[in-house]
This record gives sequence, C-alpha cells and structure tokens, in this order.
Amino acid sequence: MGAGAAGHRVRAAWGNGDVMAWAGVFLGMVAGLCAAVMGYAFAGLPWWACFLIYPAAGTVVTLLATAILYWLSEAAGHDGGMPPGGQLAAA
Repeated sequence: MGAGAAGHRVRAAWGNGDVMAWAGVFLGMVAGLCAAVMGYAFAGLPWWACFLIYPAAGTVVTLLATAILYWLSEAAGHDGGMPPGGQLAAA
C-alpha cells in the first residue's frame, strides 16, 4: 500500500466525520477534567459541583470542537484542497 492510498484513507476519514467526532470527544474529556480539577483546587468548589462541571464543560467543548472541525472541513471542500492525483506539484 503506497502513500497515496494512506492519504486517501485520511481524507476519507475526514470526509465522513469520524475523526472530527473523536477529536471533539477527546478534547471534551480533557477540558471537562481540567475544569473539574481547577474548580475544586483553585475555586474551592464542593465535590458535587465538580462532578456537574465535568460533563457540562466536556459537552460544550465537544460540540464546539466538532462544529469547528466540520466547518473547517466544509470550507476546504470535499477533496480536502488536494489536486486529483493526491500530491501537490513541486515548485
């Protein structure tokens, strides 16, 4: 399998939204955890509030990241900005 086939798989994954969804979920988990830990450590929030902050912040970041990645992929077009051959011409 050559580099062209691997590049096609990456562009196909961006096209169907799998990578966008997983990136959003991962960023949401990290942001939610950071928000909960900072709320407890720095703001002195009680445990129950931190347990509520984790899913709330994670959901907001997940939705924002997925929407931004979707918007960026649509702005680049369906071909990902690459020529039909999948390689840019040498200068």
